Amino acid sequence: MQRPTIDELASTLGIKKKVLEADIRDLSWLWEETMEDMELYNPLSALDVLSVIAKAYIRGRNCRMGSYQTLWKHLPTKAAVMYHLARYVSEENAPEVAYAHFPHLRDCGVTSVDKFLEMARRLSVERSLKQEEKERQDREQAKEAGQQKVRDYIENLRKERKGRYNILDEIRRFVDDEGR
Repeated sequence: MQRPTIDELASTLGIKKKVLEADIRDLSWLWEETMEDMELYNPLSALDVLSVIAKAYIRGRNCRMGSYQTLWKHLPTKAAVMYHLARYVSEENAPEVAYAHFPHLRDCGVTSVDKFLEMARRLSVERSLKQEEKERQDREQAKEAGQQKVRDYIENLRKERKGRYNILDEIRRFVDDEGR
């Protein structure tokens, strides 16, 4: 997969390369500080925060994403911003100083872009499967609750009939009426 360069992303956003590089540094620190404040160090939470930061940044650069169509239109730009932020944080360009500045993101697995994305992808699939299982269980519980309501309603009708209505009495009355 061809990943966009900083120059291509800056061109897409309509800003200068130096401005984008400064913004990436600032957003990376924002990402780190947010993860520190959350005290929840896992790749999915890091990816969720990264996604929100990238989306907010793109909106701030006049890329409107209010509708479904425009959200999809800017999805490659959002992915590119996320990629460059993860790349800067993992410091793939300078491994000798890696992780010195972003300890909380390192704890979340942001050690390289590919490893981080693979870990997040795997956990995302697991989270999706858990959500699907929970939704299935919720549907089963709702179905069972509905069936129980129907059973209770039918039982109440039977009890009411037994109290007011006896088929043997009806047969006796019918026979007695025929005999007269």
